[in-house]
Amino acid sequence: MEEAIIAAIVVELGSAAFKEIGAALGVTKQLEELKETLESINYTLLLAPEADRAQIWFKRLQGVYYDAKEILDDFEFYHLQWQGSAGLKVRQFLFILNNPFRFRWVMGRKIKWIRESLCRIKTDKDACDINTRGGKGVRWVEVTNSVSDTFPSLCKTDVIGRDKDAQNILELLSGDRISSPVCTIPIVGMGGIGKTALALKVYSGDGIDASFDLKLWASVKEDFNNLKNLLRKILASASKCSDHLKKEQLQSQCKCSDHLNTEQLQCQCKSFDHLPTEQLQIQLKEKVKGKTFLLVLDDVRSVDRAKWVEFLSLLSEGALKGKIIVTTRDQLVASAVSPDLPYKLQGLTLEDSRHLFVQWTFGGDARNKESLMKIGEEIVEKCKGVVGAIRTVARLLQGKREEHQWLTLRGDFRSIFDKKGRFISYEELPFHLKRCFAYFSNLPKNFKILGIELIHQWIAQGFIQPSVETQELEKIGQDYICELMSRSFLQDTDGYGLFSTIKIHDLVHELAISVAQTEYLIVDSHVKDVPENVRHLSFSGKKNLQKDKVPSPLLEMRKVCTVGFQSVGPDRCLLDACISRFKCLRMLGLGNSSFKALPSSIGGLKYLRYLDLSGNSEIESLPHSICRLLLLETLMLQGCVKFLKLPKDVGKLPRLRCLRLTTRGRFLSGKLIAGLEKLQCLWIEECGELEHLFDIEEIRNQHVLSTVSVLVIMNCKNLLSLPRRLSSLPKLENLVIVNCEKLDLTKIDECDDGLVNLRYLWVGKLPQLVDLPGWLLGGAATTTLNHIRITDCSTLTTLPKDLKCLRKLSIEKCPLIASLPDGMNYLAKLEEFRISECLELIHRCQREKGADWHKISHVRDIYLNGINIQDSINK
Repeated sequence: MEEAIIAAIVVELGSAAFKEIGAALGVTKQLEELKETLESINYTLLLAPEADRAQIWFKRLQGVYYDAKEILDDFEFYHLQWQGSAGLKVRQFLFILNNPFRFRWVMGRKIKWIRESLCRIKTDKDACDINTRGGKGVRWVEVTNSVSDTFPSLCKTDVIGRDKDAQNILELLSGDRISSPVCTIPIVGMGGIGKTALALKVYSGDGIDASFDLKLWASVKEDFNNLKNLLRKILASASKCSDHLKKEQLQSQCKCSDHLNTEQLQCQCKSFDHLPTEQLQIQLKEKVKGKTFLLVLDDVRSVDRAKWVEFLSLLSEGALKGKIIVTTRDQLVASAVSPDLPYKLQGLTLEDSRHLFVQWTFGGDARNKESLMKIGEEIVEKCKGVVGAIRTVARLLQGKREEHQWLTLRGDFRSIFDKKGRFISYEELPFHLKRCFAYFSNLPKNFKILGIELIHQWIAQGFIQPSVETQELEKIGQDYICELMSRSFLQDTDGYGLFSTIKIHDLVHELAISVAQTEYLIVDSHVKDVPENVRHLSFSGKKNLQKDKVPSPLLEMRKVCTVGFQSVGPDRCLLDACISRFKCLRMLGLGNSSFKALPSSIGGLKYLRYLDLSGNSEIESLPHSICRLLLLETLMLQGCVKFLKLPKDVGKLPRLRCLRLTTRGRFLSGKLIAGLEKLQCLWIEECGELEHLFDIEEIRNQHVLSTVSVLVIMNCKNLLSLPRRLSSLPKLENLVIVNCEKLDLTKIDECDDGLVNLRYLWVGKLPQLVDLPGWLLGGAATTTLNHIRITDCSTLTTLPKDLKCLRKLSIEKCPLIASLPDGMNYLAKLEEFRISECLELIHRCQREKGADWHKISHVRDIYLNGINIQDSINK
């Protein structure tokens, strides 16, 4: 998980923004040194086998990573002060900021300390004789935008029961059954069966080096049909003296690692970026010329037969002899690459499955655990020899010694499989999803969270990093959620995009806890032992937690990054203690607290990016010191029913991208909102006295909301109007207007282009709404809107039409809508149509016999009062 975060930081260090910071502060050299240090840490983390991750050296390495990340935040924070983005000066840093030599000296000492710490860890690691991968002519490279997420790792438990299979593959490699100079052996089997581990066992075998001059490994996935990418991967694995580079040479090239550092590997990859395909082909021919080689193409998902023949021809030119091992789940791929030599990998025998299960669950010793093993054998039998499934259930049961815990898993075994019957595998997740999934261990069991809230928490932790600087983080986060759902790690209760309610199954939550290890800790009255490397704290309990109830070692921690309270907030003494002692906080969740004022010391949390004060029924204002939080990205104040207004300088916070607000005022400060140059999400709710969104005179010449992509206005019963120029917001993609009974949507100016980026629209409980106005659905919106939800609009009589890109349409409790508009049958992209509690409309949409059935019969999913009437067709 940490290696994924570091990879993202390395990308960020190479961005234009941080190059500008380095130049402005005169610390370009220090930033380069920090980047090299992080890459060295990351490479070691990537190569660490599972068993080593519990070692002391690994935990120390995690600590160094957090220290390096803290320095990175320091650079960004000081740069913002240097620019004067907040219009403020912080006294304690003034001397450093006005003295660039002093600043460079301070940062240089910190980076030097980190690099020295890394070298000490390396020395201790060497003393423990931690074995790592390596061998003659081998480089493990996955060419991506950042560091690899697919370095294969081999440990003894991975290959239990595979000796015979390995011998069979070796015989095929050494045999001369095919006269061609290059032949292929596909290993085919279902996901998690152990194909990669078997290929790696063969690849790393003692006798294999004597048979081949050159060994190559490339993780392919979807890249085979992109010949250029494939060639780049193979060349990267063959370069940098890969033929005969010895371990001693590697060590001499790396300052703090037994491995070639990531910067060198990335340079190898990047050195081929500018080359056309023809040049890459020539270079590969030169690499294999006159040599015998073994190439492993791991996890090939698809292949075009013609391109495969072309690829074989390329390798055949000049090579003395070559063997290719292809691992794949697809029998068609296996047939395409070598119809005559498929090797079908079967599941483990029941005996080997039990052996693997005992190794992973009990460390190999199951003595005095007969009652648990009786249940365990039933669970293992259900895994049907699939290594990945056995590892998943073993991970869930590690450390559990109560029979009822094992019985729960046995009874709910299906929950760890997806809809297609495949087990959900943490190991198969890409690196960026591993860290996001582990984060769920910090949330309470049976939690539910809005997708947009989850995304902003991920952003605060640094889990979401764009591959291109112009990408919006919220969009990337939404893609992450969709991918975790497709892999059955998450459940979406309603399917409304950013506004979906997300939850996970209890057993999947247990899996998240097991992979997060000791970095995340849920604190309750029973907690006694506090891991030294804990970074994320979540306090549980139904009453205000008091300071004297918290284990004293916990308050001595100095590197805690996250503090959250699951049900109710802390008492004032505990809050003061958290703020004064946890100076590295990036997230502070104080939801449902009852204190009347936030301590002014909050301004000292310079790394804070996420502050949740929601549901506090007593707080009326915020201290002005909150304006010193230059890195703050999310501020949550919804449900604070007594809250009056924000400090005026909040509008100068340079990083604030999400603001959720409840206020007693009659309008918001348009000048303040206009000053938030990074604002992406504005959420106004439960503002009972709000009459106008902004003071009309104040915003007359202000470009308010010009950066906002998400605008939510809910439960504002006295709201009369919205800004007249709302119809021309250039970046607005998600618009929600719900339960504003006095609001008239017709009093908004229409413009020719309209909302040029609007994707999602939800309107509900608007008694004055008779027809959706043209400014919402006209102009460019006809080609951009793909999801409309209309709820509780008792006076609405017509539905929109001519929306060419509409994919989802949901109508709930709109009794006056008596029929569907003509032309709905031409909405070719409409995939989902939901109608609930609309009696006449439901009657007209009955399958085959309804008067409007012909208008929607082409839609894949049609839900009438929650029942999908297309299910029989889809199946």
